[in-house]
Order: sequence, then C-alpha cells, then structure tokens
Amino acid sequence: MWQRKQTIYLLLITTLLLCMQVLPVVLFKDPIMMAPQVSGMQGMPRELYPAFIFDPNLEEYTYGWMTSLAVISVAVALLAFLTIFDYKNRRRQMRGCRLGQFLLLVWCVVCGMVAYVEKQWTVTPQFGICLPVVSIVLYWLAYKGIKHDDDLVRSADRLR
Repeated sequence: MWQRKQTIYLLLITTLLLCMQVLPVVLFKDPIMMAPQVSGMQGMPRELYPAFIFDPNLEEYTYGWMTSLAVISVAVALLAFLTIFDYKNRRRQMRGCRLGQFLLLVWCVVCGMVAYVEKQWTVTPQFGICLPVVSIVLYWLAYKGIKHDDDLVRSADRLR
C-alpha cells in the first residue's frame, strides 16, 4: 500500500543513497603537501566518492576498492525501492529492512577501515558520510511501521 508511512521512509532511503553517489564522503589531505611553502594544485586534497577517488593533483579518477562502496549503496537503494512493492508479504519486507541495515553497517565499517588505513593522511568527513547513518535510522523506522502493521493484522485475525 502506498499510503503507509514506511513507504515514505523507504523512498527517502532510496533517494538519499542515490544522491550519495555524487557527494564526496571523505577528504584526504596529505600533511606534507599541505605545508605553507607548497603552492599551486599540489596541496589539494583527494576526494573520496563512493565509486572513485578524485585526485586534483593528477586530475584523474582512481577506481578500485571504492567501487565496492558504490555497489553496496546502490544495492541497498534498489533493495529499499523493491521492498516497497512487497507489501503483501510483511515478513519478507521486515527481512529486507534488516538486510538493508546490515549492508549499510558494512558500508560504514569499510569506510572506517579506509580512514584507518589512510592514517598518514588527514581525514576530513564530508556531508556524504552522514547519509548512510540517516538511512539506517530510516530503515529502523520503516521496520517499526511494518512490524506495527503486522501486529495489527495478527490481532485482527485473533478476533475473527
């Protein structure tokens, strides 16, 4: 049913995670390159996006392990969108919400591991890093709404 509040939450999750693909997640600044005597583009920080790293010093995009972040976030966005249409099977909808939460937690762990591995760089979080956390909260709210609907249906079945 489209008029349920969890539909709005799941649509918000889809929108946030797709918008996250074009927002930088983390800036890496090299402490040596950021020295005051360095001038020009050599002191520019690298931007980490979910799918790639943009290095303005070399003006190139680097792909690799970051692509896994993009795959996870797009998969979760697709899962949230498909979960909307599974309203006849509330149990499967709840499992989809839990799976989406788990995948977003994996995304956060991978991003944290990257920040730990790149510890020689100064790591500055950007706006895109908060979108998965907001999506986890929205998934929790959607799960609560689906659970409430399931409890209502079960209590109505007991009364019959």
